[in-house]
Amino acid sequence: MTLYDKIKEEVPMKRVLEQYGISVNRSGFASCPFHNEDTPSMKVYPDSFYCYGCGTGGDVIRFVAEIERICNSQAALRIAQNYGIIQEKQPHTVFTEAMKREREKKRALEARRDEYNK
Repeated sequence: MTLYDKIKEEVPMKRVLEQYGISVNRSGFASCPFHNEDTPSMKVYPDSFYCYGCGTGGDVIRFVAEIERICNSQAALRIAQNYGIIQEKQPHTVFTEAMKREREKKRALEARRDEYNK
């Protein structure tokens, strides 16, 4: 299991939102921090979010990356440290693993794109 998978499995979306001062109402909606709005338009699911106002969506890693304005691997490292998934002594190993996974995703996407363009 990769670090990304472990974070997605162990860290609930609602808990991360609350950490950033965003409250979720009974219907599972919250005010989106990525645009100005009067009525909550961001739907919060146990493992993800989607804003019907601005179209931003994703998992906990994507949320932290967007709100902190950092890359996904840095967001994953921050979440893993904050929630005790890794010890703070291991950042180089975790960061390297995250970067390797990002490169693998890019290569797979490029391979699919090349296959499609043939």
